[in-house]
Amino acid sequence: MRHSHALSESYCRLGDLLGNPNFTNAGNAAGALRSYRTAIQILGSVSGAEPADVEVRRLLSVLDERVGTMLESQGEIVAARESYAESQRIREQLAAAHPDNADLLRDVAVAHEKMGNVLTSLGDLASALGHRRTSLGIFQRLAEADARNVQAQRSLAISHIHLGDLLGGPDAPNLNAPAEALQRYRVAQQLLEQTKSAGGADAKALEALDGLTARIAALESATRPAPQP
Repeated sequence: MRHSHALSESYCRLGDLLGNPNFTNAGNAAGALRSYRTAIQILGSVSGAEPADVEVRRLLSVLDERVGTMLESQGEIVAARESYAESQRIREQLAAAHPDNADLLRDVAVAHEKMGNVLTSLGDLASALGHRRTSLGIFQRLAEADARNVQAQRSLAISHIHLGDLLGGPDAPNLNAPAEALQRYRVAQQLLEQTKSAGGADAKALEALDGLTARIAALESATRPAPQP
């Protein structure tokens, strides 16, 4: 079992290097997808023999997510949704079986973020909203449980941004709720400013902070009452 797990991890890392857009890669998207699917195939028999093995199940959920990422990047949104849904199913089972494991709970939050992405792309904004709110709720719990965890605060801020974009983002398909979107953006801005002050803002967080300035300005202008004649 350990050999199969290690081999699957190697194929996962190979896929990341070959063509995963979330990593520095060699631009070989087809090779990346093959590597992830090979890893899933290797783990399949192990998962059936050891259904309670947390490491195996968690790696399977990661691989399903990776496949979803590749399909989404290639515009195969419906197929990506299926892979993300399988990843979410596994992660929710693991989190339910191990409710005190913060890493497994965070995996569930990420799964809901991924589902929110593809459902937005498919135009199902109402369903996407449910996933965004669920994800935000989990990130909120994790941030409150570990107030000094910079990553948890940063993840919470990004989740507020994603929810704000869906509610009323000026440059995104949205539910025409600019006032609530503005509220989410301001909370995210405060969290990221605190993270920056603590020295925990990476390049992605700083980029998000810069982007918030434009979003907030646009929504403040749109929601400002018209001057009385």
